[in-house]
Amino acid sequence: MGEHGKYINTPQTAADMNSILDAVGQEDMAYWGFSYGSLLGQTYATLFPERSKRVIIDGVMNQFDWYEKAFDGESLLDTENVLHGFFDECVKAGRSNCSLSSLASSAEELKELAISFMEDLREQPINVYINNTIYGLLNHKKLWFGGVFPALYKPQAWYTLADHLYNPLQGNATNAFMAYGRKRPWTVTGDSNQFVIHNDGIAGRKHWPQDRQPLLDKLIPFVNKSLFGEHDVMAYFTKQQWTIPRTHKYVPRRGVKTAHPLLILTTTYDPVCPLTSARSTNEAFEGSQIVEVRGYGHCSISLASLCAAEHVRAFLYEGKLPGAYTQCDIDSPYFVKPEESGEVVA
Repeated sequence: MGEHGKYINTPQTAADMNSILDAVGQEDMAYWGFSYGSLLGQTYATLFPERSKRVIIDGVMNQFDWYEKAFDGESLLDTENVLHGFFDECVKAGRSNCSLSSLASSAEELKELAISFMEDLREQPINVYINNTIYGLLNHKKLWFGGVFPALYKPQAWYTLADHLYNPLQGNATNAFMAYGRKRPWTVTGDSNQFVIHNDGIAGRKHWPQDRQPLLDKLIPFVNKSLFGEHDVMAYFTKQQWTIPRTHKYVPRRGVKTAHPLLILTTTYDPVCPLTSARSTNEAFEGSQIVEVRGYGHCSISLASLCAAEHVRAFLYEGKLPGAYTQCDIDSPYFVKPEESGEVVA
């Protein structure tokens, strides 16, 4: 990236957002940021509070951990709660709506069965042969990180995921292989993503041991905190060797008073942006208010909730915030059979 690499960071992007506003002749920021976008929104509102007139933070990341700590300790805090929710809602949905429920009588039993199967896949992947051009192995990495983990983000995918777990447990891995085994495991990483992560936070030899074993000594306890801890492990090897110096001077702070208070949206159980991070943001911005969608999934829009939609509309059009911490129910079931087109209709 030559001379440009050091400018790929979140504070720089926040400043660029002002350039966009200025170019179109708009003074006030109207913004709805999801996931990483919640970090960008928090950064913008801290740097430019006087222009933050309508800022919504949704699926909230903890900016204090992101910028100031070696590990993102909150990210996977509720991931296994969402996984349990998948099995729990499956059992509630019954066999007609969740094929997987026929294999157990409780969420705990179903979870134990599935995780045991996943561990077996580590040792013995399943060989799938369809024809002389379509064949390969369905292994732990492909099914767990290519299938299960991304489905936790979107409950609309739960019906299909249940089928793709049920069939291998019954000895037929063809559909699961076709869905997850023929491509790289799902990932949100890429060059720009890595640049932002490492340029924003604690990276390079100043902050990380340079030998392999000392790094593993730091990583392994962190990774073992979650069944999904392996997902981001490679990023830390990159972070260890990062050579671009941090050029921004941004420091998160509390007690920020914006032109208009922020609206903060979250689900009860988010697989990568937990409710506790939303509470941290709430404490950082004066007058901000949380609307919690009572369910599982990543960001408020992963679930249908008329209550949440009405709060968003009132905020964007009239600047109205709820008077207190607010919880909204969801308006659709978790397990819905997709139409032949693949569309999910509740």
